[in-house]
Amino acid sequence: MPYLQVTKEIINPQSMKSILAITSLFGLAMALSACGEEKKPGNGTENTVPFLLRHDLDGDGKADKINFTAAPDSAHCCLVPSIELSSTAKVVKYAFSIDDPFGGKVDDSQPGIFDVRNFDDDPLPEVFMKIETFRGKMKIMDTAWVRQYGISEHSIVIEYEAGELRCRNASGSPAAVFVNGIH
Repeated sequence: MPYLQVTKEIINPQSMKSILAITSLFGLAMALSACGEEKKPGNGTENTVPFLLRHDLDGDGKADKINFTAAPDSAHCCLVPSIELSSTAKVVKYAFSIDDPFGGKVDDSQPGIFDVRNFDDDPLPEVFMKIETFRGKMKIMDTAWVRQYGISEHSIVIEYEAGELRCRNASGSPAAVFVNGIH
């Protein structure tokens, strides 16, 4: 009990209120100073735009939106992708899903599962996804996807070609080589 008594005397309720007020004011001052910071490359603010909103997939000079929603039958372990092109405002929803090691917030931390970059020699970035896996293990692919998307593998690339988003198997593509660490 003496420890509690000493602590009670050192930090009384009035002192605690003062400490909290100073801490809050310091946090507010830091937040306000960051708001006015000019965003230019090299000062640590170049990645303030969320990863999924940084990519111009269709080449119109505007970022396109890559979205993920929880798969309806997955208990939030898998995410279903959709892509909204800025040039058409058309949303393409896909039937396949990716495993969710991201905690619901997809970013560039797992390039072996999801990545967006220019993998080939055209000027536009491609979307790489490792689809239909659960905790790293491959699930059975839906045979309808072979007809619908032209894919039959778990590693795929989505690319804007001839005015539309097209899926293809990633094997043999620059994306597969890069993601597997050979590039």
